[in-house]
Amino acid sequence: MSATTEPHDSSTGLELTADVITVKASSVLDAGSVAQLSTAASIASPGAALVVDLTAVSQLSLEAAAALMTLTRRCQGDGRTVRILTSAAARRRFARLGLDVVLPLHPPA
Repeated sequence: MSATTEPHDSSTGLELTADVITVKASSVLDAGSVAQLSTAASIASPGAALVVDLTAVSQLSLEAAAALMTLTRRCQGDGRTVRILTSAAARRRFARLGLDVVLPLHPPA
């Protein structure tokens, strides 16, 4: 089963399958966008892995980084696998914040 929804704005997108939920952010990732990602993640089946695709993100706010950390910990606490695909800009921001060593960051596939 697979479904794709169009978000109410162009900052996030969602793709669901039985085993994986992929949420995509574009351009600027702020606290509001992460709230949308978090809401999207909450509708996935309990064992579904979470992939957060930040490959199109050029700006990442401090609030968004903190919210991603919270989302990642919550999902991992629920036993979900989490992968965060990053753009170079997002990876640099995470590194400046020291989060590159605690978040499951991956280069684009």
